[in-house]
Amino acid sequence: TYAAMQSAMDDAIGTVLKKLRDSGLEENTLVIFLSDHGGAAGSRTPNGAFNTPLRGAKLDMYEGGIRVPMLMQWKAKLLGGTTYR
Repeated sequence: TYAAMQSAMDDAIGTVLKKLRDSGLEENTLVIFLSDHGGAAGSRTPNGAFNTPLRGAKLDMYEGGIRVPMLMQWKAKLLGGTTYR
């Protein structure tokens, strides 16, 4: 199920980015992708996610609940491969 969800999300993001590219808007459009703050786990969802090796889960202030990926693309303004703090 998880692999199918990842594949569907990848396809959908690709569709959006292609539409921006085909419309000539890709260079000047800020695209932000971020997660929804960790997987649900523990007593709230006994069949939920494993966030190992991170401690905690969604709704926690531990790193398993707040350390999530975020990607940005704005080709006209942001340099690729750059880390901003």
